[in-house]
Amino acid sequence: MRQSERVEAVGHYFLVATDDADTLSPRATGSLIEVGDDYLRLLTGVAFGPVSLTVDVVDTMPEYSEAADEPWEVVEQTSMKVTQDMRVLTGELEPADGFQGLGLKPGRYTVRGYARGRDEQWDGIADEAHERYLLLIARSKSRSRLRQLKKTDAVWSAPVAFHQVRQWYEPDPASDASAWIYIGRDAYIEQQKETARMWGGRPPGDLARSIGARSLAYYDRGLADAIARAKAAKRNSVGQWALHEALDASGLPEREWAAPYIVALKDESQAVEIASFEQFEVVHNLVARDPHLNHLSVDLPVPGGPSNGYSATSVIRAINQQATTRNFGNEVFANIEMAMTFAPGGHLDVIQRLRQQFFPRLKRADLFERWV
Repeated sequence: MRQSERVEAVGHYFLVATDDADTLSPRATGSLIEVGDDYLRLLTGVAFGPVSLTVDVVDTMPEYSEAADEPWEVVEQTSMKVTQDMRVLTGELEPADGFQGLGLKPGRYTVRGYARGRDEQWDGIADEAHERYLLLIARSKSRSRLRQLKKTDAVWSAPVAFHQVRQWYEPDPASDASAWIYIGRDAYIEQQKETARMWGGRPPGDLARSIGARSLAYYDRGLADAIARAKAAKRNSVGQWALHEALDASGLPEREWAAPYIVALKDESQAVEIASFEQFEVVHNLVARDPHLNHLSVDLPVPGGPSNGYSATSVIRAINQQATTRNFGNEVFANIEMAMTFAPGGHLDVIQRLRQQFFPRLKRADLFERWV
């Protein structure tokens, strides 16, 4: 897909990046390209003003030929890892007018950048787009460091610089040193790696804020991340589905006294009635007197510590809290954990069916890239 339009340079650059890219952590900086995780910074001659950019996503990166690329004054090439689609951004990190998303899927790409005209108005403020830029982007299976293929203009003449990047498990020099200095650097690193193992091979990130998320992440981190990224309506559907699964496997549908709860969960028009149903203490006593329900509290086999224990009372409480608001998304991971706890076919069966129904195109769990 080829796109051509003007983009505003601000402070001598514009970017091609994902929405969540950390654009202050470069891996390498050249005369034209600065590359980091999920972003490219293109260095311009003008300090402010429009430049002309063409972005071409190609099937295969063509062989570099100095004769064929004669009009260009600087050419650089690198590889980069992309976790989501990228877009062209102005130097103020605003989406550039006229450009759509590049249509990139997660993976590794080779990028070659071309530029000319950067000497014409160095450090100036442009009214017209005199500088020309071309980006070729192609899928790649191999890594390659940033390298300069051609350089005949005068600006940005420092050699390619490679920057040390802090690994995710290393202490952050900008953070409070008391978080790691007492136990020592090596112990801190092993602690971070062990935490990542418990969360499916990566640090928990925002998932740590969600009750029940670790149980799913341990077995299928890719699915947990997909649910966390999903739109609110889809998370709500997943949460309702999981609560249905927990209800059906809990033994409650066979109890007549539980009928109002079941109706409220499945019929939105009946949801208000649940607020005036018997007091929760009464329900708890009904569960406690039922020998088949009283002993259903179990834990999932998640190494590194027990998960949340659930019982039939937990299902009633969840329905009571969520059915009236129809907001199942806020407790989506807790609902999934309950469903995994009660599932007669086991927790892996719940995960498989959840994938098939809501994320059929998601990469298989065994193909998910673990960091540790």
